[in-house]
Formats: sequence, structure tokens, C-alpha cells
Amino acid sequence: MQTVGLIHTLEQCLNSMQTVGLIHTLEQCLNRMQTVGLIYTLEQCLNRMQTVELIHTLEQCLNSMQTVGLIHTLEQCLNSMQTVGLIHTLEQCLNRMQTVELIHTLEQCLNRMQTVELIHTLEQCLNSMQTVGLIHTLEQYLNNMQTVGLIHTLEQCLNRMQTMGLIHTLEQCLNRMQTMGLIQTLEQCLNRMQTMGLIQTLEQCLNRMQTMGLIHTLEQCLNRMQTMGLIQTLEQCLNRMQTMGLIHTLEQCLNRMQTMGLIHTLEQCLNRMQTMGLIQTLEQCLNRMQTMGLIQTLEQCLNRMQTMGLIHTLEQCLNRMQTMGLIHTLEQCLNRMQTMGLIQTLEQCLNRMQTMGLIQTLEQCLNRMQTMGLIQTLEQSPDRMTHPVAQALFLSKHRSLYFYLLCLLPVSLYR
Repeated sequence: MQTVGLIHTLEQCLNSMQTVGLIHTLEQCLNRMQTVGLIYTLEQCLNRMQTVELIHTLEQCLNSMQTVGLIHTLEQCLNSMQTVGLIHTLEQCLNRMQTVELIHTLEQCLNRMQTVELIHTLEQCLNSMQTVGLIHTLEQYLNNMQTVGLIHTLEQCLNRMQTMGLIHTLEQCLNRMQTMGLIQTLEQCLNRMQTMGLIQTLEQCLNRMQTMGLIHTLEQCLNRMQTMGLIQTLEQCLNRMQTMGLIHTLEQCLNRMQTMGLIHTLEQCLNRMQTMGLIQTLEQCLNRMQTMGLIQTLEQCLNRMQTMGLIHTLEQCLNRMQTMGLIHTLEQCLNRMQTMGLIQTLEQCLNRMQTMGLIQTLEQCLNRMQTMGLIQTLEQSPDRMTHPVAQALFLSKHRSLYFYLLCLLPVSLYR
């Protein structure tokens, strides 16, 4: 027909072949059109097949084009299918490309879909890839999104992974973000995990950060936990730091708590340190409190030590106060011991003051005892030998003070 000039157009040819029953299959049609030189471009082929209703399904079209060698590149295929309106949904496209083995790599697929404007949103792309089974692992998914430039921000990446159900554990998420270089700072990581609801407990967060090597210093850890609102109580903070092995010394702990503003009262600090077993000796406790400026007055110090049960004997108390430089005068010492109920007998008081070197003169001793009410009046006693102070001195190892007392007290006191 071509030779004798009866067929002037491809339209006539195909219509006629269809009419007289010469074309039974699409395969025959395409082979024939290619043979007689009627198909010059894939564009002509697809337009024609659509016009004469020889293409009933996209499946037929792609299988046949592949068979007769009309599809040389994925580029041609997708451009043409888009032009002739054969691809109505991204779902059709991906299912088809997978079936005819035109997609060899996920890389090709994403690059192509982006080029032909079949991907309007990242949402469409990922949903479809997941549906047709092209994404087998989270690794593939993230690597490819990064490669084709579909991930511009960490925010997009994590939101998407959570929506698709690709992140099953916090472990997967953090490992992946670290591998891809999407986490540059601890700040980004924690802010993001909190926003996504991936951090349900402080335990998860800290364990994970420690495992990943994201916590390099205790400073970073505590600052961050405070900023995120993950530390609500001092109890949580200290328990956690102790569990993680982040507190190596009492020094670190107290310095940090003070810097963070977590210690509001000395009461909180000492109660907590005692509970955690961080205070092993009274020496550590008092040295530290003094260094931190938490002990401002002797009153605070002694009240606290007594409350905590850290002072068991008057000996401990006075030795410690002297060592720390908290006792500057005998006045302070005696006033304090009396207030705390630590002086039960004059014997204790005098023994201790002499041992500590706080009594340098008998004058100081007697003035003080009178001021404190320990010497009520010698004048009331008919016999200085029976006065309570005199008896106490006479019966104690301070008998020499007893004889000084006899000599020094005015005669009027004996009358």
C-alpha cells in the first residue's frame, strides 16, 4: 500500500490494518510500524497507539516498547508517558518501572522523577517508594534523599521518617542522623528528639547521648537537660549523673549544682549528698561547703551537721570548726556549743577549751563562764569550796584552775 501510494499517512495505515484485521496484537503493530519506517519517534508511537485504542493498559505499552527496542532510556520513557497523559499517578509510574525492570537503582528513580516533575512533594515520593517496595532499609532511604537533594533540613528528614513509620527506635534515629552528618551539635539532636516525641524518659536520652559520644562533658549534659526541662528536681539530676558515671568527684557535683542554680538551700545539698553516698567524711562535706560559699555562718554549719547526724561528739565538732577557721573567738565557740545543747557539763567545756588552746588565760575562762551563765554567783555560795564551779574544777584534771580560782576570786564573794 505504501509502494503504490495508497497509504498517505500513518493514521490511514493503522486504521486500515485494524479494520481488515491485519493487526491482531500491539506487538505486530509496533513491529510493523518500525519495519516500514512509519515510526520515527517514540512520541509518534505513543500518540498513535493511544488514538487507535490499541493501548488498553500502560502495562501493554511499556512491555511492547521494551520488546521492540523503542525505549532506549528511562528518560525517553518517562518524558513520553508524561507528554501523552499515560501516567496519571506516581503510583502507576513506580509500579510499572519496577515491573519492566527499567529501574535498576533507587538513585535513577529519584533523579528521574525529580527531573520530569512527577514529584511535587517529598511526601508523595516517599509514600510511593514505600508502597511499591523500593525502599528496603532506612539506610537506602536516607542516603538517597540526601543524594538527590530532597532533604534540605534535619526537620524535614525526621518529620518524614516518623510519619512513614521508618523510625522504630530512638537508637535507629540517632545512629542514622550521626552517620549522615545531619547532627552537628548536641543542641540540634536534643531539640529535635524532644519535638518529635522520641524522648519519653530522661533515662533514654542520657543513655543514648552517652553511647553516641555526644556528651563530652558533664557541663554540656547538665546545661542541656536544664534547658530542655528534663531535669525537674535535684533528685533526678543527681541520681542520673551517679548512674551514668558522670560524677567522679564530689567537687564536680557541687560545683555543677551551684552553677546550674539547682541548689537553692544548703539543706537540699547536704540531704542529697548524704543520700547518694557522696559524703563519706565530715571533712569532705565541710571543706566543700566552705569552698562553695554555701556556709555563710557558723550557725548554718553546726545546725546542719547536727541535723544530718554528722556530728556525733563534741570533739568532732570543735576540732572541725577550728580546722576550718570557723571559730575565731572563744565567744563564738561557747555561744554555739550552748545553743546546740552540745555542752552538757562544765567538765566537757573546760576540757575541750584547754585541749583546743582556746583558753589562754584564766581571766578569759572565768569571764566567759560568767557571761554564759555557767557561773551564776559565787557570792551566793557560803563556801567557795562547795560552789559548783569550784567543785567541778577540783574534781577534774584541771585542779590547778581550782587553786587559781581560790586566789583570784575577790574576798567579797566568800562572804
